[in-house]
Amino acid sequence: MSYAVAYRLASDKHEGQLRWDGTTTMSHAIAVASQFVDVKVWKYA
Repeated sequence: MSYAVAYRLASDKHEGQLRWDGTTTMSHAIAVASQFVDVKVWKYA
């Protein structure tokens, strides 16, 4: 199972501006999510 993480920094000016953290593990996804706002995580096989 892999996860893709998209996140927006609090300093980003546009709400729609998402940065990608590519494929990662769930623990990494949670670590990323704890640092940023508007985090979206996609799970795929």
